[in-house]
Amino acid sequence: MFTTKKSIIFITKSKIKITSVTLGTRPKENIISESDWNFDNLLSFFLKYKKIIGNSARLLLSEDFVYVIMLSFPSVVVLNRSVIREKAQEFIPENLNETTWDFKEVFKTPASLQEKQRKILVASAVKNLYEDLSEVIIKSGLRIETIEPLSFSLARLTQKQQDPILFVYLYDKAYLTLAQKDLVLATERLDLPINKEKIKKFILFTKENLEISPKKIIFCGNTQNLTLKEYEKENLKVQIQNISPTISLAYKEDVKNKDEKVLNLELLRNFSPSLSTNKITIKTNRFPAFWIIGIFSLIIVIIVEIFLYFKFNLQS
Repeated sequence: MFTTKKSIIFITKSKIKITSVTLGTRPKENIISESDWNFDNLLSFFLKYKKIIGNSARLLLSEDFVYVIMLSFPSVVVLNRSVIREKAQEFIPENLNETTWDFKEVFKTPASLQEKQRKILVASAVKNLYEDLSEVIIKSGLRIETIEPLSFSLARLTQKQQDPILFVYLYDKAYLTLAQKDLVLATERLDLPINKEKIKKFILFTKENLEISPKKIIFCGNTQNLTLKEYEKENLKVQIQNISPTISLAYKEDVKNKDEKVLNLELLRNFSPSLSTNKITIKTNRFPAFWIIGIFSLIIVIIVEIFLYFKFNLQS
């Protein structure tokens, strides 16, 4: 029986983890490598493990690299990429004309309700970090199938959940994702160690600004040293679960060129000198040879005619 495997590269600002996920009724996650990283050693790291995972991988990025926001539009507004970019630019501190970003429509208010709304989820790359990361990946020769923020992979686990859930993914930081029905409602990054007051502050923020409070908190990731005693008196259901965002990303379906269905970030290529040179070369080579011959022949004919004209005029 054949099995399908997906290679996942999970990158935060300080950590990188390469995982091989075996898909099936009981998916398995095998960690190939996990270490600290910087831009000085990243290329050699990719080249080393490319021999093990092959040329293709999926990229999972922490919110250090990506801004994630939710936008609301009246249903009467005709939505297109320009309209969404203009609205998103109000909340994202990056020039969206200069960095990669994408969106997907995640919710439409039923027509029976008076105030009809459309919800658009937007993800935008943090330009400087993303450009440097893109350059290294392109140099490595890795083919990236899809790129997804950590919060998206966690939110995918709430597709059948009616109530909002707060995920607290513990790794090099505490990555908070408030999600409901596959929607990312809010995110936050907190330094470790995490405590109840930090969690309460985030919940208060979502309650005041989004009018949404989680019914459940799920701690996942590196929870070995976590105790839930300090949360027992809160009016929340608190759990520790063995949740894997890398397995979630491994099961993501690819739907290309359908912004309303799937959000896909792409690697930036416009800064690559080699690619720019190739484009110029290709453009020059595409100029048809017969045009050059024709122009050259026309110039010769004109020169001959001018010569004959002056020759006969001088003789007369």
